[in-house]
This record gives sequence, structure tokens and C-alpha cells, in this order.
Amino acid sequence: MTTQVDFYVLARAQASDKYNYACRIANKAHEHGLKVYMQTDEAAQSSLLDAMLWTFSQSSFVPHAIYPGPGQEAESDLERYPVQIGHEDAPDGCVDLLISLRQEAPADYARFGRVAELIVDEAADKSAGRRRFRFYREQGVTPRTHHVS
Repeated sequence: MTTQVDFYVLARAQASDKYNYACRIANKAHEHGLKVYMQTDEAAQSSLLDAMLWTFSQSSFVPHAIYPGPGQEAESDLERYPVQIGHEDAPDGCVDLLISLRQEAPADYARFGRVAELIVDEAADKSAGRRRFRFYREQGVTPRTHHVS
């Protein structure tokens, strides 16, 4: 199986826009019955996404939990919580979609069917996005780019 990698370049430069769009992608994936891992760089970002998934849309509910990490499987029940959020490697069984909000490319990207990389229109974020894009190309993956206004 070849992983499909999509870069979403957001016209706005706010980190909150990136997280809001990540919530929209997670919601759509959940509606299609996919298991999702939203990977961040740190616990504070995971907590922010957790809060945003409760409030980003008045008309949707995305069952989710913060993944506590390997060996601490308390909230990683993918049937009850098909959307997991964390800064650790993804839980076993969560292989449909990785929404990457990290500055570095995820080393285990190939275990997922799809990877969504989000970039805001800000110099540092675009630079990190270019590094991740090159990483995927070096791995033999041809990422697709989508410009979102």
C-alpha cells in the first residue's frame, strides 16, 4: 500500500486556522468511518485540538480522546474514540488517516493510508512544510498540494 500525502496550504497565517481546518478534516474522516490520529509536537497543542473538537462546529460531534502514549491505553479505544490526538507515535490500529500538525515529517507515515499535512501562510511554517515535502519526495511519495482560501 502506498501512502497518499496531501498538503493543505491555508491562505491564512493563524495557527488557530490550521487547527480549525484539522478539525474539519477529522470530522469528515469520522463521517466516513475512518480512524484518525492527529499528531502534534507537544501536549499543549494536543489539549488545544481536544478543546477545539468540542467547539469548532455546532452541528457535528467528533468522538475523540487524547492518546496518553504507548503502554497507557486507557483512552485509546478506537471504537469509542475513532479520533485520537497526541504527540506520541500513533496507537496501534489507527492507520487510516494521519493529520500531521508537526514541524517534522512523521517517521511512521507509511503505516497510514493517507497523511494530511497542514501549512499556514507564515514564513517559518512554510519553510518547515517545504522540508516535509522534500522528505516525502525522497521516500518516493509524490505529495499533492491543495491551496485553501
